[in-house]
Amino acid sequence: MLPLLLLLLLHYMLLGLLLLLLLLLLLLLLLLQVLVGGPFYKQAWHGLKYGSANMGLLVALGTTAAFGDSLFSMALAAADAAYQGHVYFESSVLILVFVCAGKYIEAKAKARTSDAVRGLLQLGAKSAVLLTLAADGETVAAAREIPAELTQVGDVLRVTPGATVPADGVVVHGSSAGE
Repeated sequence: MLPLLLLLLLHYMLLGLLLLLLLLLLLLLLLLQVLVGGPFYKQAWHGLKYGSANMGLLVALGTTAAFGDSLFSMALAAADAAYQGHVYFESSVLILVFVCAGKYIEAKAKARTSDAVRGLLQLGAKSAVLLTLAADGETVAAAREIPAELTQVGDVLRVTPGATVPADGVVVHGSSAGE
């Protein structure tokens, strides 16, 4: 009889400890749900306000469903010791962590892409040699250096061998190699 009572007492102590751990988990994950998930709830609200579904709405719905189901399951477990439900608190937070990690990786990739494009733009020619042709259309009457941004359709430019070509165009006279 005594071992049976000890076993029952141990069972209820473990159940109480389990519920205490679940409550502690609930409080910690509620804090994370609010702090990390807050921006997603804000995005979801703005999307719903303007009649559009966005990623914030999907994340908010998914995490709230997992969190709400866990709360419901925990309440049923507290009411009935024989209840064999599951809690998904960690799934809710993991969804938030994965989405935030994805956004971080995306932001880093965008920053690297912007740096690469900026570097490519700096490789372009800064100036161009604009030629003014004589009346015959063949002889060069004058040549002057202008900023590459001021070139226009129909301009005739001189590109020396090995120089960077300042604009798209057609070779009118001669041949060479360049960038």
